[in-house]
Amino acid sequence: MTRRQLGLRIRLALRASGVPQADACRAIGVTTAAMQYWLNGRHVPDALMLAAIARICECTPNDLLGYPIHGAEALRMRLHRAVDAASLE
Repeated sequence: MTRRQLGLRIRLALRASGVPQADACRAIGVTTAAMQYWLNGRHVPDALMLAAIARICECTPNDLLGYPIHGAEALRMRLHRAVDAASLE
């Protein structure tokens, strides 16, 4: 996968999740310029940022990278939501 392809996959995931780019930037603590570099394929987010983007988009980093793990996504997302809910209590 190229940097440009990854940027496109991130852009499509953000669009599909309905999360505006500005909100995603605030949530993960990056500037809009950094996000634009990723979306345009000039730079690639590191593993922690990719995981944060995936969490916002309610997918997995593997989904963004084009390597889905069949059958595990729904369980993984339920576990993430449960952990998030528990941490808010």
